[in-house]
Amino acid sequence: MQKLVSVIIPAYNEEKLIEKTLVSLKKQSYGPMEIIVVYRGNDRTREISKKYTDRVIFLSEKGASRARNFGAKEAQGQYLIFLDADSRLSKNAIENVVNSLGQGYAGGTAKIVYESENYKIKGVEILQNFCLNRWKICLCQFIYTTREIFEKSGGWPESIEFGEDMNFLKRLSRFGELKYDPDSQVLTSPRRFIRRKDYFYATLGGLLVLTGVKKLPFYAIRDAEKIKERKSRIKTLLSKEISLLPQTRQFFFNIIKKERFKNLFENYKKS
Repeated sequence: MQKLVSVIIPAYNEEKLIEKTLVSLKKQSYGPMEIIVVYRGNDRTREISKKYTDRVIFLSEKGASRARNFGAKEAQGQYLIFLDADSRLSKNAIENVVNSLGQGYAGGTAKIVYESENYKIKGVEILQNFCLNRWKICLCQFIYTTREIFEKSGGWPESIEFGEDMNFLKRLSRFGELKYDPDSQVLTSPRRFIRRKDYFYATLGGLLVLTGVKKLPFYAIRDAEKIKERKSRIKTLLSKEISLLPQTRQFFFNIIKKERFKNLFENYKKS
């Protein structure tokens, strides 16, 4: 008998994007599936979601992690998938999830593709997938696991505002190997990078990993947002929060130059 898969989507005023997400779920090659939308806000998210699922739940409390945990409690499936409301899955994604969990993986994710040709955002995409492939830890819009492991892990960290996805993946990794599936794609909106300039934080985190920093100071990165001038942000972060050798710092400053990003993007398009 095939396992029931529960797809949990937190949604705060997502009327502009959630329909595409739900349509992509309806086109999946895998059958037994329930879609749970946990929404908050005052737009047409609930009305649109009702066209695709009966599991639309209002949660007045703030926070995506809180919404994910609430949706997981309401879910009936043995397998749980957490998907952002602005992200669409390739047709085979859920089928691949079921196969991976059936092989004994504790959880995993898939290849992230941003709907943008901006070289900065594509640079983040490259780094994000590189980190997910090599370490299985990075920013992520799509994470799956079994109900049993989810409950053992303690679920999503509701006290963390930034980097909660990385924290959750780390929790899952304590119960077995995680899988990065390049054959499944998550086509997602770049709006968070455009609106909040989070591409800077994501890229910085990825580059720090590449330069050998094992413990990423995500809170320090978020605090650096208060500093307006970009170079000051970087200098403050590197000088006060992270101890790096001078040559490592120079490497870091060189690699974030605009020309390096453009070259990285051009090579990525050719691959």
